[in-house]
Amino acid sequence: MEPPKLRETRILALERFRKEPVFLTPRHHDLIHEAEAKCRVSVHYKYVPTTENLRDILQSPPSGYHGILIYRPIQEWIDLLLQNESALRPEIPLPLLISGRSLAGSGYHYVSPDHFRQTQEAARKLVEKGHTRIGYVSGLISQDYMRHAFEGYEQALRDAGLPLHPEDHLVLESVDALNIEKSIQIFLAGRRFSALIVAGSAFSVPFENAVQRAAIHVPSELSVILVTEKCVLDQMALRWTAHLYPDDVIFRAIEALSELSGNPQTGRIQELITFSEVAGATCHAPSGQLVGADI
Repeated sequence: MEPPKLRETRILALERFRKEPVFLTPRHHDLIHEAEAKCRVSVHYKYVPTTENLRDILQSPPSGYHGILIYRPIQEWIDLLLQNESALRPEIPLPLLISGRSLAGSGYHYVSPDHFRQTQEAARKLVEKGHTRIGYVSGLISQDYMRHAFEGYEQALRDAGLPLHPEDHLVLESVDALNIEKSIQIFLAGRRFSALIVAGSAFSVPFENAVQRAAIHVPSELSVILVTEKCVLDQMALRWTAHLYPDDVIFRAIEALSELSGNPQTGRIQELITFSEVAGATCHAPSGQLVGADI
Protein backbone atom coordinates (compact mmCIF):
# COMPACT_ATOMS: atom_id res chain seq x y z
CA MET A 1 0.00 0.00 0.00
CA GLU A 2 1.38 3.41 -0.98
CA PRO A 3 1.83 6.01 1.77
CA PRO A 4 -0.69 8.85 1.72
CA LYS A 5 0.34 11.75 -0.49
CA LEU A 6 1.24 14.89 1.42
CA ARG A 7 -0.94 17.89 0.72
CA GLU A 8 0.85 20.79 -0.92
CA THR A 9 -0.20 23.98 0.78
CA ARG A 10 -1.41 26.67 -1.61
CA ILE A 11 -0.74 30.19 -0.37
CA LEU A 12 -2.18 33.36 -1.86
CA ALA A 13 0.37 36.19 -1.60
CA LEU A 14 -1.10 39.67 -1.82
CA GLU A 15 0.97 42.66 -2.93
CA ARG A 16 0.04 46.18 -3.86
CA PHE A 17 -0.50 46.69 -7.58
CA ARG A 18 2.29 48.83 -9.00
CA LYS A 19 2.87 50.28 -12.45
CA GLU A 20 6.64 49.96 -12.12
CA PRO A 21 8.92 47.37 -10.49
CA VAL A 22 9.56 47.89 -6.80
CA PHE A 23 13.11 48.27 -5.54
CA LEU A 24 14.52 44.80 -4.87
CA THR A 25 11.22 43.01 -5.54
CA PRO A 26 12.81 40.38 -7.84
CA ARG A 27 15.24 39.43 -5.06
CA HIS A 28 12.40 38.88 -2.60
CA HIS A 29 10.46 36.83 -5.12
CA ASP A 30 13.54 34.62 -5.52
CA LEU A 31 13.53 34.04 -1.77
CA ILE A 32 9.87 33.07 -1.86
CA HIS A 33 10.59 30.53 -4.60
CA GLU A 34 13.34 29.02 -2.41
CA ALA A 35 10.89 28.86 0.50
CA GLU A 36 8.33 27.08 -1.69
CA ALA A 37 10.67 24.17 -2.30
CA LYS A 38 11.85 24.07 1.31
CA CYS A 39 8.39 24.14 2.91
CA ARG A 40 6.44 22.19 0.27
CA VAL A 41 4.09 25.03 -0.58
CA SER A 42 3.07 26.84 -3.73
CA VAL A 43 2.76 30.61 -3.62
CA HIS A 44 0.52 32.45 -6.06
CA TYR A 45 0.68 36.22 -6.38
CA LYS A 46 -2.24 38.55 -6.67
CA TYR A 47 -1.57 42.23 -7.21
CA VAL A 48 -4.16 44.38 -5.49
CA PRO A 49 -4.93 47.85 -6.82
CA THR A 50 -6.67 49.45 -3.80
CA THR A 51 -7.18 49.07 -0.08
CA GLU A 52 -10.86 48.36 -0.71
CA ASN A 53 -9.88 45.47 -3.00
CA LEU A 54 -7.65 44.13 -0.23
CA ARG A 55 -10.55 44.05 2.20
CA ASP A 56 -12.74 42.26 -0.36
CA ILE A 57 -10.11 39.59 -1.08
CA LEU A 58 -9.43 38.97 2.61
CA GLN A 59 -13.12 38.45 3.30
CA SER A 60 -13.82 36.41 0.14
CA PRO A 61 -10.55 34.86 -1.11
CA PRO A 62 -10.49 32.72 -4.28
CA SER A 63 -11.18 29.03 -3.68
CA GLY A 64 -8.44 26.43 -3.52
CA TYR A 65 -6.09 28.24 -1.13
CA HIS A 66 -5.08 27.24 2.39
CA GLY A 67 -3.69 30.55 3.65
CA ILE A 68 -3.10 34.21 2.80
CA LEU A 69 0.24 36.00 2.99
CA ILE A 70 0.26 39.79 2.99
CA TYR A 71 3.70 40.52 1.68
CA ARG A 72 5.50 43.66 2.93
CA PRO A 73 2.28 45.70 3.13
CA ILE A 74 2.16 49.45 2.49
CA GLN A 75 1.10 51.74 5.32
CA GLU A 76 -2.49 52.04 4.05
CA TRP A 77 -2.88 48.28 4.36
CA ILE A 78 -1.44 48.25 7.87
CA ASP A 79 -3.83 51.02 8.86
CA LEU A 80 -6.78 49.05 7.45
CA LEU A 81 -5.79 45.90 9.33
CA LEU A 82 -5.24 47.65 12.66
CA GLN A 83 -8.02 50.23 12.62
CA ASN A 84 -10.64 47.67 11.58
CA GLU A 85 -9.26 44.62 13.37
CA SER A 86 -12.26 43.88 15.59
CA ALA A 87 -14.58 43.78 12.58
CA LEU A 88 -12.25 42.52 9.88
CA ARG A 89 -10.16 39.77 11.45
CA PRO A 90 -13.10 37.49 12.50
CA GLU A 91 -14.44 37.64 8.93
CA ILE A 92 -11.25 36.35 7.27
CA PRO A 93 -11.93 32.66 6.49
CA LEU A 94 -8.30 31.55 5.94
CA PRO A 95 -5.19 31.78 8.11
CA LEU A 96 -3.60 35.17 7.50
CA LEU A 97 0.02 36.16 8.13
CA ILE A 98 1.80 39.46 7.54
CA SER A 99 5.41 39.26 6.38
CA GLY A 100 8.03 41.95 6.85
CA ARG A 101 6.02 44.21 9.15
CA SER A 102 5.39 44.06 12.89
CA LEU A 103 1.78 44.47 14.03
CA ALA A 104 2.61 44.40 17.73
CA GLY A 105 -0.39 44.60 20.04
CA SER A 106 -2.74 43.13 17.44
CA GLY A 107 -4.23 39.68 17.09
CA TYR A 108 -2.67 39.10 13.68
CA HIS A 109 0.08 36.62 12.87
CA TYR A 110 3.28 38.24 11.62
CA VAL A 111 6.95 37.57 11.01
CA SER A 112 9.15 40.65 10.66
CA PRO A 113 12.68 42.00 10.89
CA ASP A 114 13.33 43.65 14.25
CA HIS A 115 13.50 47.18 12.83
CA PHE A 116 13.74 48.77 16.28
CA ARG A 117 16.68 46.69 17.45
CA GLN A 118 18.63 47.01 14.19
CA THR A 119 18.99 50.77 14.57
CA GLN A 120 19.15 50.74 18.36
CA GLU A 121 22.18 48.45 18.26
CA ALA A 122 23.76 50.48 15.46
CA ALA A 123 23.48 53.70 17.50
CA ARG A 124 24.75 51.94 20.63
CA LYS A 125 27.77 50.70 18.73
CA LEU A 126 28.62 54.23 17.60
CA VAL A 127 28.11 55.62 21.11
CA GLU A 128 30.41 52.95 22.54
CA LYS A 129 33.10 54.03 20.09
CA GLY A 130 32.90 57.55 21.51
CA HIS A 131 30.58 59.38 19.13
CA THR A 132 28.41 61.96 20.88
CA ARG A 133 26.46 63.24 17.89
CA ILE A 134 25.03 60.69 15.45
CA GLY A 135 23.08 61.51 12.30
CA TYR A 136 20.31 59.43 10.78
CA VAL A 137 19.02 58.94 7.23
CA SER A 138 15.70 57.18 6.62
CA GLY A 139 12.46 57.08 4.68
CA LEU A 140 9.21 58.58 5.90
CA ILE A 141 8.59 58.06 9.62
CA SER A 142 4.87 57.82 8.80
CA GLN A 143 5.71 54.34 7.48
CA ASP A 144 5.27 51.87 10.33
CA TYR A 145 8.59 50.04 9.94
CA MET A 146 10.57 53.27 9.45
CA ARG A 147 9.00 54.65 12.63
CA HIS A 148 10.05 51.55 14.58
CA ALA A 149 13.58 51.97 13.24
CA PHE A 150 13.74 55.66 14.16
CA GLU A 151 12.46 54.87 17.65
CA GLY A 152 15.33 52.41 18.10
CA TYR A 153 17.84 55.11 17.17
CA GLU A 154 16.14 57.61 19.51
CA GLN A 155 16.11 55.11 22.39
CA ALA A 156 19.84 54.44 22.07
CA LEU A 157 20.62 58.16 22.25
CA ARG A 158 18.31 58.64 25.24
CA ASP A 159 19.90 55.67 27.02
CA ALA A 160 23.31 57.30 26.49
CA GLY A 161 22.07 60.68 27.76
CA LEU A 162 22.67 62.31 24.38
CA PRO A 163 20.42 65.05 22.97
CA LEU A 164 18.42 64.61 19.78
CA HIS A 165 19.09 67.17 17.07
CA PRO A 166 16.30 67.37 14.43
CA GLU A 167 18.78 68.76 11.90
CA ASP A 168 20.75 65.51 12.15
CA HIS A 169 17.87 63.51 10.67
CA LEU A 170 17.27 63.40 6.92
CA VAL A 171 13.84 62.11 5.86
CA LEU A 172 13.79 60.97 2.23
CA GLU A 173 10.48 60.97 0.40
CA SER A 174 11.74 60.11 -3.07
CA VAL A 175 12.57 56.60 -4.28
CA ASP A 176 14.50 57.94 -7.27
CA ALA A 177 18.21 57.19 -6.82
CA LEU A 178 19.44 60.50 -8.27
CA ASN A 179 17.08 62.56 -6.11
CA ILE A 180 18.13 60.58 -3.05
CA GLU A 181 21.80 61.13 -3.84
CA LYS A 182 21.35 64.90 -4.27
CA SER A 183 19.41 65.18 -1.01
CA ILE A 184 22.09 63.26 0.87
CA GLN A 185 24.87 65.44 -0.61
CA ILE A 186 23.15 68.59 0.67
CA PHE A 187 22.56 66.96 4.06
CA LEU A 188 26.20 65.90 4.42
CA ALA A 189 27.53 69.30 3.39
CA GLY A 190 26.01 70.89 6.50
CA ARG A 191 26.62 68.04 8.93
CA ARG A 192 27.54 68.60 12.56
CA PHE A 193 27.58 64.90 13.47
CA SER A 194 30.61 62.62 13.58
CA ALA A 195 28.77 59.37 12.76
CA LEU A 196 25.75 58.35 10.72
CA ILE A 197 23.20 55.55 10.40
CA VAL A 198 21.62 55.05 6.97
CA ALA A 199 18.43 53.00 7.44
CA GLY A 200 16.88 51.50 4.32
CA SER A 201 18.19 49.46 1.40
CA ALA A 202 16.99 51.97 -1.21
CA PHE A 203 19.34 54.58 0.25
CA SER A 204 22.57 52.57 0.52
CA VAL A 205 23.98 52.92 -2.99
CA PRO A 206 22.90 56.57 -3.45
CA PHE A 207 24.55 57.30 -0.09
CA GLU A 208 27.81 55.71 -1.21
CA ASN A 209 27.69 57.73 -4.44
CA ALA A 210 27.02 60.94 -2.50
CA VAL A 211 29.97 60.30 -0.18
CA GLN A 212 32.29 59.65 -3.10
CA ARG A 213 31.14 62.72 -5.03
CA ALA A 214 31.60 64.89 -1.95
CA ALA A 215 35.07 63.40 -1.32
CA ILE A 216 34.19 62.56 2.30
CA HIS A 217 36.66 60.06 3.71
CA VAL A 218 35.00 57.24 5.60
CA PRO A 219 35.71 56.63 8.47
CA SER A 220 38.31 59.31 9.29
CA GLU A 221 35.83 62.11 8.54
CA LEU A 222 32.60 60.23 9.10
CA SER A 223 31.82 56.87 10.68
CA VAL A 224 28.89 55.02 9.09
CA ILE A 225 26.66 51.98 9.71
CA LEU A 226 24.22 50.92 7.00
CA VAL A 227 20.94 49.12 7.69
CA THR A 228 20.45 47.33 4.40
CA GLU A 229 20.13 44.04 2.53
CA LYS A 230 22.96 41.65 1.79
CA CYS A 231 22.31 41.71 -1.95
CA VAL A 232 22.75 45.51 -1.89
CA LEU A 233 25.83 45.42 0.31
CA ASP A 234 27.46 42.90 -2.03
CA GLN A 235 27.30 45.31 -4.98
CA MET A 236 28.78 48.31 -3.14
CA ALA A 237 32.34 49.52 -3.64
CA LEU A 238 33.39 50.08 -0.03
CA ARG A 239 33.45 47.53 2.76
CA TRP A 240 30.67 49.02 4.86
CA THR A 241 29.79 48.17 8.43
CA ALA A 242 26.19 46.97 8.21
CA HIS A 243 23.22 45.51 10.04
CA LEU A 244 21.46 43.32 7.49
CA TYR A 245 17.75 42.75 7.08
CA PRO A 246 17.36 38.99 7.60
CA ASP A 247 16.61 37.00 4.44
CA ASP A 248 15.09 34.24 6.54
CA VAL A 249 12.05 36.38 7.38
CA ILE A 250 10.31 35.10 4.27
CA PHE A 251 11.36 31.48 4.95
CA ARG A 252 9.92 31.65 8.46
CA ALA A 253 6.77 33.43 7.21
CA ILE A 254 6.06 30.71 4.65
CA GLU A 255 6.82 27.99 7.18
CA ALA A 256 4.57 29.61 9.79
CA LEU A 257 1.67 30.04 7.38
CA SER A 258 2.02 26.40 6.37
CA GLU A 259 1.81 25.45 10.06
CA LEU A 260 -1.30 27.59 10.53
CA SER A 261 -3.04 26.15 7.48
CA GLY A 262 -2.37 22.58 8.61
CA ASN A 263 -3.38 23.10 12.23
CA PRO A 264 -6.02 25.71 13.09
CA GLN A 265 -5.17 25.24 16.78
CA THR A 266 -1.66 26.62 16.31
CA GLY A 267 -1.11 29.53 18.67
CA ARG A 268 -0.58 33.10 17.64
CA ILE A 269 2.63 33.58 15.66
CA GLN A 270 4.25 36.96 16.26
CA GLU A 271 7.99 36.80 15.64
CA LEU A 272 10.78 39.29 15.17
CA ILE A 273 13.78 37.86 13.32
CA THR A 274 17.16 39.13 14.43
CA PHE A 275 19.58 40.84 12.07
CA SER A 276 23.12 39.82 11.22
CA GLU A 277 26.12 42.12 11.54
CA VAL A 278 28.85 42.76 8.99
CA ALA A 279 32.03 44.16 10.50
CA GLY A 280 33.24 46.50 7.79
CA ALA A 281 35.86 49.24 7.82
CA THR A 282 33.52 52.23 8.18
CA CYS A 283 32.79 52.35 11.91
CA HIS A 284 35.66 53.76 13.98
CA ALA A 285 36.17 55.91 17.06
CA PRO A 286 36.15 59.68 16.53
CA SER A 287 39.38 61.29 15.40
CA GLY A 288 40.65 64.87 15.32
CA GLN A 289 39.56 65.07 11.68
CA LEU A 290 35.99 64.10 12.43
CA VAL A 291 33.40 66.81 11.90
CA GLY A 292 31.42 67.42 15.09
CA ALA A 293 33.78 65.35 17.26
CA ASP A 294 33.90 68.02 20.00
CA ILE A 295 30.30 69.18 19.73
